[in-house]
Amino acid sequence: MEAAPGTAILRGSIFVPPTAFVVAEHLGLFRSAGIDLGLAQTTSSTQQLDQLIDGAVDFVVTAMDNVIVWNQGSADTRIIAQIERTTPLSLIAKPSITSFDGLAGATLSVDAFDNGFAVVLRHLVQTRSIQDVRYVETGGVHERYSALVDGSVDAALLGPPLSEQAEKRGLTQLGRIDQLVPGFPGQAIVVKGDRVEELKPLFALLLGALRGAISWSDAVEEDTGASLLIAAGFGGDSARSAWTNRARDLWPSLDGLELLLTMRRALDILPDGVRVADLWTDELLTSHETHDVG
Repeated sequence: MEAAPGTAILRGSIFVPPTAFVVAEHLGLFRSAGIDLGLAQTTSSTQQLDQLIDGAVDFVVTAMDNVIVWNQGSADTRIIAQIERTTPLSLIAKPSITSFDGLAGATLSVDAFDNGFAVVLRHLVQTRSIQDVRYVETGGVHERYSALVDGSVDAALLGPPLSEQAEKRGLTQLGRIDQLVPGFPGQAIVVKGDRVEELKPLFALLLGALRGAISWSDAVEEDTGASLLIAAGFGGDSARSAWTNRARDLWPSLDGLELLLTMRRALDILPDGVRVADLWTDELLTSHETHDVG
């Protein structure tokens, strides 16, 4: 694929477009920055890691927890920005399950058992002493949604707009993560550490465009922002939830990263020697090149 004259190709992998990306695209900020942005929907965090390693994508938008596990191999991934304050996840179950107690003996759908949103789900199961659950690695949010709808699993964490679509189908919302686990951090832009220097100019333009989107979002009414997300395919409730939890800046929440380590420690799945400082870099956030666009 060739970029249009005066633009550079930047490739990313996402599950669902984050609010700042939707806004930036709507305002033409990527194009104004000289970026030909290609975003592909992924089926799983495992696929995202493979894409980063083989160079099929330049960055992924993913759960911050993934970096903890990915870096135990030779991946050397780094968070360069947090793109939402928290991921507005809901625990959705089949209609016959109406409470957490009803999850005893249930089959729970996850992306990957040892990383990502599975960690906060396992945290909920542990802290509520829910017994005899079984985890099935189904894949990303679209795959988890499909598994719930076809009845092959009993419950899963879903985010907008799929969480709202599930409820419209009669499935049950048992709770929202932002209320159940305050401070749970949202998704981040993650890159290969050894590509930061190579792609620094393009990443700086990307973050500049996203900062422009954040500035615009802070200046408009909630109804305007929600309408924009609805036009992008979100349901009404999902749009408002995503808008409320949008990024107000791009700095990773260090408290949120510490919370991830705390949950992992309690589950006895925290790899040895993991430090928050090793999971992210502020190199691009502090660069003078990361200017607002628009």
